[in-house]
Formats: sequence, structure tokens, C-alpha cells
Amino acid sequence: MYNILIIHGVIELDIESSVKEVFNFFGRIGYVIGGFFFTPDDIEHGILRANSPHPGSKLKQFSWFDKRKALCVTKLDPRIHFDLVCAASSCPPIEFYDPARIHEQLDIAGRSFGNRRGIVLDKNSNILYLSQIFKWYASDFGKTQQQVIRYVLNFADEDVKDYTLENINNLRIRYLPYNWNLNKSLE
Repeated sequence: MYNILIIHGVIELDIESSVKEVFNFFGRIGYVIGGFFFTPDDIEHGILRANSPHPGSKLKQFSWFDKRKALCVTKLDPRIHFDLVCAASSCPPIEFYDPARIHEQLDIAGRSFGNRRGIVLDKNSNILYLSQIFKWYASDFGKTQQQVIRYVLNFADEDVKDYTLENINNLRIRYLPYNWNLNKSLE
């Protein structure tokens, strides 16, 4: 639903180069489902992230009296970040999922994202570059930076994983710039 809503919003609002053209894009567009209005922020932070705050906020997406709160997952699965497509070039590629194979497919999506856009190792400089997603949502992946890195490495190529684990105390972590230009498949 999230990915369809994003694509629909880009088309309906005639966005030319980036969702950043529209103020509060992720909180502005939405669908009425079962009598409730859902924005992309509601779906991502409320339902899929177990009613977690938006990065940069301390407030949960749904207040304690919001009836939509009953639809939230009880346990956040960080792999959702490999599936949510915000229409930006730095987002994961869009995929289609089969409920019977969802866990396997989320692992595949994680490896695809990690190895294509999300994890870059520069051995010469001893720097591990990670997608901004791992910074913005760090608490979804672990409580400490080392826990985040160890989680992320589950989706890295073996050579990157091995080198990083051997040098984890000496590696510097940097975050890749996030490209908000429209994903090529949405232009």
C-alpha cells in the first residue's frame, strides 16, 4: 500500500524531479481505508514501525487514543526499510511480495539494497559508507553503532562482511548522501 500510495502521489501532484517539491509530501497524501485516513507516514511509522516516532521527533505517530493504533505491528522488523520506496533514487528498488515467502523476499531485498546502494566499503581509506537510512533509523537496527553495523552486515557481500568484522574497531563510518531525485522508474 505504501509504495502504491507514493507512486500515486507523485503522479497526482505532477512531481517533476523530487518529492521534496511538495511540502510534507509523506504526511499530505493518503488513502481512506476502512473509514480511516492513512498517509505514508502513518503506514511507515505508525503501522510498520510499531508506532515509532518519525526520525527527528519524539512523538509516536499515533496517539494513545487513535483507533488506527490497533493496526500497528507489535514488533518492528527492520527489513521493512528495504521495501519502502519513497520515490527517491537512493531508495531500495520496488519489489512485489508473496505473503507465503515474505521473510525470504525481505532478506533478498535487504541484500539487493545493501549491495547496490546501501553499503560501500573503501578499504584504502578504511571507511564503511552506509545509506542514510541506517542513520535515520539507527534505533530500528540496534542500540549501538556496532549493533547497527552487525545487523547491516547480514545484507552485505561476504568480502565486505569479513573485512568489516576483522577491522570493526578501526573502521570509520560515514553516510552516503541521499539522492532525493525521482527514482528512474518513476520519471
